[in-house]
Amino acid sequence: MRSGIRLGGILGIPIAIDYSWFLIFALITYTFFLGYKDGFPELGSAGSWGLAVATSFLFFVSLLLHELAHSVLARASGIPVEGITLFLFGGVSRITREAERPGTELAVAIVGPATSAILGLLFGGLYLLLRSGTPYLAGACQYLMFINFALAVFNLMPGFPLDGGRVLRAVVWRVTGSYSRASNVATRAGQVLAGMLVLVGIVVILIPGTDVVQGLWPIFLGWYLFSAASASRRQLRLQELLQGYKARDAVGRSCPTVPQSLTLDILVEGYMVPSGCRVFLAASFGEPRGIITTRQVRMVPRHRWREVRVESVMLPLDSIPSVAADENAYHVLELMASVDVAELPVVENGSFIGLVSREDLLRMATTRSELGG
Repeated sequence: MRSGIRLGGILGIPIAIDYSWFLIFALITYTFFLGYKDGFPELGSAGSWGLAVATSFLFFVSLLLHELAHSVLARASGIPVEGITLFLFGGVSRITREAERPGTELAVAIVGPATSAILGLLFGGLYLLLRSGTPYLAGACQYLMFINFALAVFNLMPGFPLDGGRVLRAVVWRVTGSYSRASNVATRAGQVLAGMLVLVGIVVILIPGTDVVQGLWPIFLGWYLFSAASASRRQLRLQELLQGYKARDAVGRSCPTVPQSLTLDILVEGYMVPSGCRVFLAASFGEPRGIITTRQVRMVPRHRWREVRVESVMLPLDSIPSVAADENAYHVLELMASVDVAELPVVENGSFIGLVSREDLLRMATTRSELGG
């Protein structure tokens, strides 16, 4: 999820808002407005809108704190975190590598709902303090109390990718000693939970006199959870297929070397098109200097290909994160996703030995799957 608006960072963790967030913010604000307008007519329309916007803002601050708790503890446990994104269904911490121990998995998973529960208690305390003097502010705190408690309870439901699904995975992992088996159990539970939510939504819609919107929310949530759980199962299968393979096993399979002094027209017509290769290692006097791909070529207008050289648009090797030759192949894929590249240099004993590409790693996994791996 890379689309959206970057807001900055908290404790070194980048924060972003996906464009879909604006839709849910508007819907929630309108819902709060209707509640305040009916419950506190003395506020008037302007006051109700103002309080509704403030309540929605605090609601999303609560979501952000929930995800920030996950991210901070993950980083403290040595797990890389790419950032936090708020989107249509709430928020997500973009953790780029799974925990290596069940205890770490359990701690990172449980801290989010625990944070929401604490926020629920804080808003509950404010409600008690304000209900006699400023009932409309007390009403806002009451809403936020219930929302945070609901957020904690919902996230603890035992289905991946919810926090409760990660708790379930940690427990099964600890009992069985198998991360793979635990992940299968948690993702399958997530799919079952998603199906139940969709069924509940359909039943609600079919009840005479019920607002259709009340049934659409569980259906949308069920669809999202099922998609996320299914994607996690595919990732798990990919991890299993690459088990035992290292970065060195895929080095140099589809990355020929070209002189960095070539112009782009010669590169395209003489190398890329005839070979069908989309990635080349650019070298100077036999020494690797950078990577040139179709992506870099497309960034240059076609009419300039005859004058622009490879060295002007290539990605210098020293600007790209490198991986050790004995790095786990699946971890290499995770790193590629986190830095948004399709190729990475591979080094052994401090020396460059070649490139590993996403395409070759996926081809290895596909071949192993076809052979019954």
